[in-house]
Formats: sequence, C-alpha cells, structure tokens
Amino acid sequence: MPVLQYLDVAIGYVLAILLAATAVGAAMQAIQTLARVRQHRLRDGLASLIAGLGPELAKEARQLAVEMTNESRVKGGNTAAEVISREEFIFLLLRKAAEGGPDSSLGKTVKSLTGKDAADVITAIQELLVQEEVRDPKAPSYLWKVRAIAEAGCGKLAGRVFAWYDHTMDRVEDRVNFNGRLISAVLALVVCFALNLDSIDLVQRLSRDETFRKALVERAIEEVKKLPPQPAAAPLPPGAEPKLVPAVEKALDAADKTRQLLTLKPVWDTDNKLRKLFGVLISWAMVSLGAPFWFGVLNKALGLRSTLAQKVEQQRNQRDADATARA
Repeated sequence: MPVLQYLDVAIGYVLAILLAATAVGAAMQAIQTLARVRQHRLRDGLASLIAGLGPELAKEARQLAVEMTNESRVKGGNTAAEVISREEFIFLLLRKAAEGGPDSSLGKTVKSLTGKDAADVITAIQELLVQEEVRDPKAPSYLWKVRAIAEAGCGKLAGRVFAWYDHTMDRVEDRVNFNGRLISAVLALVVCFALNLDSIDLVQRLSRDETFRKALVERAIEEVKKLPPQPAAAPLPPGAEPKLVPAVEKALDAADKTRQLLTLKPVWDTDNKLRKLFGVLISWAMVSLGAPFWFGVLNKALGLRSTLAQKVEQQRNQRDADATARA
C-alpha cells in the first residue's frame, strides 16, 4: 500500500477518535456544570482558609463558605460564584463577621486579628477605598482594595489569608481538573463500548475499504475547516453564566457524527471476543487523550497529506511527460 494510503488510514482513524473525544469532552463539561463541581471545590477551598484563621471556626467553616459563594453570584444570574478573588474573600469574611455580631466565632476571630469589630473595619475600608481612588485614579481596583485593607488595620487578617490563598486555589483547580479527567475516562469507556469503537477493527476497515477511507478523509478535511480546537475542560471565565443546553447539544451532535461515521460500512465480524475487547480498550486509551490533542494530530496529518499529494502529482506528471517524450 502506498505511503499516501497509509496516511489516509491514519487520518481516518484519528478523525474517528477525535469525534468520539469531542463527544466525551462536551458531555464532561455538561456534567461538571450540572453537578456544580467547580463551585463545590471552591467551597472546600474557602472552608479550609476559614478554618485556618482559628480552631473555633472549624465547625462552621463549610457553612460560611457556602454562604459566601451564594452571596457572590455570577453577574446577571442566580448561579453561585465559581471564582472569588483574595480581596473579595476578605470583604465577604468581614461582612459575615459583621452580620454574626462581635460575639460570634467569626466576629471574635476578626477582632482578635484586627483589634476592631468587623462592622467598624468595613466602614474604615469603605472610606479608604474612596480616598485611594481619588489619590490614584489610574491604579487597578484590586490595588485600591489591598491598600485600603492594609490601612484599615487588617494587615494581620489579610496576611493569613493571602499566605495560603493562591496555594489553596491551585489545589481547587487541581481537584476540578482531576474530577474532569475521571469523568472523561468513565465517559470514554462508555462511548467506546456503546459505539463498538474497536481500533483494530477500524484500522482493518480503513485498510481494506477504499470508499470508506476516502469518505473519512473528506470528512476530516471538512471538520478541520469548521471546528476550532476546544479544550476538553475549559473553565468558565469570571462573570460568565454556565450554559447547559449548548454543552449538551454539542455532546449529542458529536456523538451522532461519530455514530454516522462508524456505520458507513458494516462492522467486520469477529469471533475473537478477547481481541475485540483489546481493540475497544485501545480506543478508550486514545479517546482519553482528549479532543484538543487529536485535533492537533489531525491538523498535522492533513498538512503532511497535502504535501505528499503534491509530490505524488508532480511525480505522475513527470512520468507522463517522460513517456510522451519517449513516444
């Protein structure tokens, strides 16, 4: 089989894996959004920060974290926050302490760290914020907040929070990514078995059936033109409202494309169930690499195919010219 045909087999295989991985990635995003995974992990991180302020806050840390994320809602919607900045966390902490009163556990903790009641601290910060904006109007807003917090006597409180905040948020992101990979692995296994996506069988079909191979190569060219690479688990930007329906529709559309793709020709029958299982498990491993990876591979493969096709055409034209000259 010529090199170009080998490359077409590889392109057809990569396309099938890409479409399956796209379906898995879209379904994973929909599940994470529906399950509010990022919100739950953010609450875990905030709870650990609150508990670190004092042992007396350990019991109510989780509840306080839930209330803070509910109060800091996504702009324009009713969804609890998925991202909270350090300065916003300090303000929310002071607000909850003021609401609970100076005799609450959080109120006592804030007073021990600032020397003032939370309500007085909030009033001082608000006044200082206005002064900072007047004094340095071109400075970013987070810098006004940090200066106001420090000048209001919250340096010790802010120091405890800031010392661990970035590390805690990194762990939150790691847990979200781990959950995404775990969900993707389970979904990939389900999709591969549901579609009977046997890598060994698929490569054999592509090698034997020229019509099937050409159909997949043509589909690959179409997909590369219209599908920009999308991360499998791209986080929502701050202030964005989660969109469930588009994510679900994308998953269903990719799954339908994959189903149609793999039923262009009947599956080659086999009596070897162990080999069939091995082929599906290979597909599972490949799909688990994610759609962005396979999109990059497909782009490179199509670029290489274009170059090879041009060389083959040039060689054919040269042979025809030589044959004509000899005649």
